[in-house]
Amino acid sequence: MLCSFFPLTQPTTFYTCVGWIDNDLIVGASTGDVIRFAGATPISKIKAHTSKITNISSVAGGRFAISAANSIKLYDSKCRCIIAVDTEVLGVRHQISSLSWHADTRKILIGTEGNEVWELSSEDGSNINDGPLVSAHASSPMAISAHPNGTTFATVADDGFLRVWNDENTSLDLAMPSRACAYSPDGRMLAVGFGKPVKDTAKTINGKWVIIDVSHSSYCIIAERRDSRRFIREMKWYSNGDRLAVGSDKIYVYQLASETNPALKVDISLVSTIDMNSPSIHFDFSKDGKYLRVNSEANELMWFEADPAIRISEASLMKDTEWESDTCVFDWNVQGAHHPEGPNVMSLDCYTEDCSSVVTGGDDGVLRMYSYPCTSTRSNYLSYIGHDGAVTSVMILKGGSHVISAGDDHAIMIWRHEIDDNYGDRLLSERQESSVIDAVDATDMCCTALYGCADQIMFPTSGVCLVMNAKRSTQNLFQRHNSQIGAVATSSSRQLVASGDSCSDFPSKIWIWDPQTCTEIASLSDSRLRGVSALAFSPDENRLACVSSDENHRIFVWTAINGNWSNAYLSAYSLGGHEKISFVQFTQTQLITGGRNNLNFWSFVPNLSVSKGVVSTQSQHDTLLCGAMMGDTLLTGTSEGSFVTWDLTENKIVGEVKAHNSSVTSLRACPEGIVSGSSDGLVTIWSSDAFQKKRSFDVGTTSAIHSLDICPHSNGHSTMKILAVSDSTCFEISCVTGRVTNAAKIPTAGEESTC
Repeated sequence: MLCSFFPLTQPTTFYTCVGWIDNDLIVGASTGDVIRFAGATPISKIKAHTSKITNISSVAGGRFAISAANSIKLYDSKCRCIIAVDTEVLGVRHQISSLSWHADTRKILIGTEGNEVWELSSEDGSNINDGPLVSAHASSPMAISAHPNGTTFATVADDGFLRVWNDENTSLDLAMPSRACAYSPDGRMLAVGFGKPVKDTAKTINGKWVIIDVSHSSYCIIAERRDSRRFIREMKWYSNGDRLAVGSDKIYVYQLASETNPALKVDISLVSTIDMNSPSIHFDFSKDGKYLRVNSEANELMWFEADPAIRISEASLMKDTEWESDTCVFDWNVQGAHHPEGPNVMSLDCYTEDCSSVVTGGDDGVLRMYSYPCTSTRSNYLSYIGHDGAVTSVMILKGGSHVISAGDDHAIMIWRHEIDDNYGDRLLSERQESSVIDAVDATDMCCTALYGCADQIMFPTSGVCLVMNAKRSTQNLFQRHNSQIGAVATSSSRQLVASGDSCSDFPSKIWIWDPQTCTEIASLSDSRLRGVSALAFSPDENRLACVSSDENHRIFVWTAINGNWSNAYLSAYSLGGHEKISFVQFTQTQLITGGRNNLNFWSFVPNLSVSKGVVSTQSQHDTLLCGAMMGDTLLTGTSEGSFVTWDLTENKIVGEVKAHNSSVTSLRACPEGIVSGSSDGLVTIWSSDAFQKKRSFDVGTTSAIHSLDICPHSNGHSTMKILAVSDSTCFEISCVTGRVTNAAKIPTAGEESTC
């Protein structure tokens, strides 16, 4: 904001911070002035600093404190300076970034750009503690190494400090930037590698590394070495403690020997040098110490004999090798953590005891946890958001109790890793559910077939929607899509169809069209919509809900003005969460989405606000694969083959019935009650009263039923026909004769449909 009352001949002045003197506003300026306002009128100005004011902290009685660079001043209610503090004299090496004056305790807290918090006395400006109250690294990237005791870890960074985090939180000034460290297997020694990509001081010695004795409080260097002129990127000990690998432009493997325990001196000899076309970024020793698994900066996965440094070019020879650690981001066992459209994996660690887990750090600042091994990109995961920048290092402490992460935001975060008692059963269930979801989502195309009006059958195929009439032997095409189709839905009257693009490379479109003429009525779009995975019309046909296929599963709701879709507008929007959403349904008053470990009820006042469904203990780990409204009751189908009914007033489960021997993959309301499809290819009609089985049909396939639709009898009391899609085939079932016919073949991309 420009300060309006300064003469135009002076440099532009900016307001940088605000505070209060009683009811008057005070503003800090980039010129070092503090300006007092009465309403919108400036009434006084004091020259407080020669540089810009960075913070103002107001307290009772009209007093306030200000900071600028390395200085703090306290003022009384008449704007008279009562204390001035030069923080550099106190040992504060970094500029002040935040300030808080606590008048009741007579203390001032200051935060610095060096990630330190200092506690000063507001009576004389002295430092209350021997040094900073809290301190961390002033720069990134950081490297992490976990102590074998499972409760301690060490970090290094470009600020030249080694910090050991435990009850004592020790720090050591190494005077050189560092990006690699590693505890010895017994925890008595710590190896630290020095350097950075671009040297900014003559004191930095790229390629140098040292071993520090950390067995007692007075840390001391007991060995040092330098064989490279490039900065050290990675370090790893072999478990018996006599071998250390150091990664720079090459990988250097050393033999270590010490005569005393704890070591007073360590003899180091170079065993082998592994030449690399691209510098190594991650590597692991095999359990027998013979091999190194290496990731390079060029995203390569390679294997070498540790001695004599011979590359193993045949990958199949290494597939059954057991490794001491799993920190390589590119490997067979963690390939599922790399999503084609997802963030880059910057760091990774695996824990294979008790609860086999993979934790990754992405360039989007998100931690993701998978089950180990993670070999499919469809693997389920949990997301944890905390960092404001790429997660450059992540590590699981021994015992699996905590996860440590460090990011480009200079932050070190400690995450509690909780393991439930039923982890083994849950892991097995998750793997079974993944296979079910893989079967349901076997293709990126939308495997859906729907009834239109006047004996029409509609389904997407190769980027168009085909509308056919078997009685008249006619077919028509809706051809406005520029990519494969991700979802299709019809309105309750069957007079409207909505279809959406599946491609997430560019903003997607949803088309509203007339199924009788295959002509466009309206198109809906939003720059945040990347791929459409689910669509649903409201019962009154005036709203359309859409779920995107991106990682956030965004939810969009468009509303037609007076039923006119050509004037539709985006009326509601929200992030849906990181868990996959399998279905979306409207009730008369709200929107419902459900999927893996989630069922959410969305209200529309004032915007989309969510209330989570209360899940019972028995079903809390089930994936909800489908859902349908049965009158005023919501029915969901689970991966365990159950029907779950929900109370829509309290959003909780009121009943659960075992319906199928395999997963319930599709549901559709019908005059009798509900029709369901299962992952073993069965279609069943159930009564609405206690879910009594009325009739069951085997469509002749063992694949999952992807979608269902019904054509009711003209009397409205029974179902006449059912459309079921399984294994890219559309089956039509006559509920009168029980006959099952192939209505159409829904092809994959590049094939032609057969009707």
